[in-house]
Amino acid sequence: MSALFAGDVASRGIGFLVTVYLARILEPAGFGLVSVGMALLGHLQLLSSPGIQLVETRNTARADGMDDRRFGGVLTLRFVLSIVLFALALLVLFVNPYDPAVRRVMLWSLASLFPLALATDWYLQGMERMPPIGAARFAGYCVYGLAAWFLVRSLDDVAMAPAAFFLGAIVTTGMLWGTTASLRPVPRLKWDVGLWTQLLRENLPVGMAMFVGQMVMNLPPIVIAATTGTADAGVYNAALKLVFLLLIADRVLNAIFLPAFTRIRETKPADLEKIVSVTAKMVITGVIVIVLLGNLLSSWGIALVYGPAYGSADPVFRILLLYVGLTLINSIATNVLLASGYERLYSSILIRGSLVLIVAMLILTPLFGSIGTAIGAGVGELVTVLLMSWHARRNGSFPPAGVFVPPLIAGCCSGIAGWLLWPIHPVVATGAATVVLVGLMFIFRVFKSEDIAYMRERLV
Repeated sequence: MSALFAGDVASRGIGFLVTVYLARILEPAGFGLVSVGMALLGHLQLLSSPGIQLVETRNTARADGMDDRRFGGVLTLRFVLSIVLFALALLVLFVNPYDPAVRRVMLWSLASLFPLALATDWYLQGMERMPPIGAARFAGYCVYGLAAWFLVRSLDDVAMAPAAFFLGAIVTTGMLWGTTASLRPVPRLKWDVGLWTQLLRENLPVGMAMFVGQMVMNLPPIVIAATTGTADAGVYNAALKLVFLLLIADRVLNAIFLPAFTRIRETKPADLEKIVSVTAKMVITGVIVIVLLGNLLSSWGIALVYGPAYGSADPVFRILLLYVGLTLINSIATNVLLASGYERLYSSILIRGSLVLIVAMLILTPLFGSIGTAIGAGVGELVTVLLMSWHARRNGSFPPAGVFVPPLIAGCCSGIAGWLLWPIHPVVATGAATVVLVGLMFIFRVFKSEDIAYMRERLV
């Protein structure tokens, strides 16, 4: 877990630096075009690997490996689906009168389908070989960053940004194959329609849920570019990249609390509600800090990171901070449901919430641009949180709403203090808001010494 998380953090850190570089060099319009290409790649990659990343990882772990026929069948199926999807995309690109620069960006973006289809990270994860996965991702992003640095020097080089990503994907897949070849012989890739049909039947339900669930990342740039232009898409994507950096906290929560909740539910089910309640207070406090400080420092931080050309990303980022908070709260309910064995219910709720998100985006984006897209993301995540929390309370253990009241009161008061002192100086406002928050948390006794001792006992 540590190796995989370290690799993920390092990769995301490098990826964020590359994003900042590309955003500054390409400006909003060029950066937005690259965002559309990568969003299209994300959509087609999910379709070319429907559910395999989860289901076949589980199958590998369950059988402590995988026979040659199935292993080869998974890779061949993914590669064949990538060819079909790439061909369909080519047809659309050349039938419609797109600008040549747009075609080049899209073609280089979709070229990454092929190395990603042959990646074996799902197999290594099932075999619990985590360090090679983290190392491969880190090396791939290093190559991506270096290639972007040398190939993208002006707006005219916009197509070289996805080309740099393609080079990084090749390196990642090559390193994954190096480790895989040390664990098993290289399989023969052959035409096996019967096996492909079986794989699709087993993987497709989870794959469709994942496809819909990833709409918050892949859909917005396409919708914004189609309705208001690539410059607005670039602005939204700049704000979204900052959000993804904050959502590392969500990955930490899932990595820590899912196994902890599962273990406690199996061994001491009566204790589950207590640990969830203490966890909820911790998470809502973290959410308040992220949303509060993010709003106070948003305009200054965006100007520092991206430059003055991205000033309109400020209101988008402020709205998306609420999405971050809702996602972190949602992680508690999600882990409760999964620890209690309600995978199908979880998938059903995820699909319903994502459909709300899609409809809200499609309605609000033409009306309000990238701000409307951010509002749509928040609406969809709010519906998901409410459904997950209600079912977690009903089928598992989830704390009553009263647990969240004292931290929320403290957060609102500290926010008011920061807002009142903002005209003096952002640093003064941030410091005062922090002092008010800590003081009220102490007065309300949000965290008690026995809570901290309990968490140490259960988690450590």
